[in-house]
Amino acid sequence: GYRWEVVGSSDDVEYSPFPVPRHGLLARLRRDDSVCVGRKGCPTEDNYDDDDEVIV
Repeated sequence: GYRWEVVGSSDDVEYSPFPVPRHGLLARLRRDDSVCVGRKGCPTEDNYDDDDEVIV
């Protein structure tokens, strides 16, 4: 999966055709392997030993 966060802030808004930040929305995108949504190879319960930690 992926995580994202907004970088910086701005009060400049462009209102046409709809309200958006004037120079786009600056965001940081990073891969997060602790999130598994609809991927082949996602772990299932029988792939883990009792000592493994699973973060969902």
